[in-house]
Amino acid sequence: MSDFISTLASKAGLSTAQAEQGVGALLSSLKGNLPADLFGKVSQAVPNASTIISGFQAAAGKAEPSVMSSLTGLAGSLLGDKAGAAAGLMKNFGQIGFNADTVKAFLPLAMDLLSKKLSPDIMKAVEKQIPALSSLAGGADQGGLLSRLKKMI
Repeated sequence: MSDFISTLASKAGLSTAQAEQGVGALLSSLKGNLPADLFGKVSQAVPNASTIISGFQAAAGKAEPSVMSSLTGLAGSLLGDKAGAAAGLMKNFGQIGFNADTVKAFLPLAMDLLSKKLSPDIMKAVEKQIPALSSLAGGADQGGLLSRLKKMI
């Protein structure tokens, strides 16, 4: 297990398997919403990124839809484009059993660890491509998408 996953698991209070699935959900969403060259730079910062994504996709394919993944799928189709990317990320998290509280604990830590491995310019480019990611990673206390989803659930 990489230090990235182990550190994230420890700080978020998750098992290493859960943290790896969460990173897979995040990377899968980034891969689907970032230009290939930008995602390539992001994936290089996470050891075994392609294996982690494959593991997430296998687990998500077997999962029963959750209330959160259903709501975020609907939100994504309504919001469209870049805001829909954040809803798609939440759908990914729902597919692996992360509820809003788990995402609130996990996502800010994951983004913080990722930002320490990437240059500020790359992080700015990621946030430019997915503007809602910053407010989503800010958690429910900052009035982002998480707080709205938590009220619906």
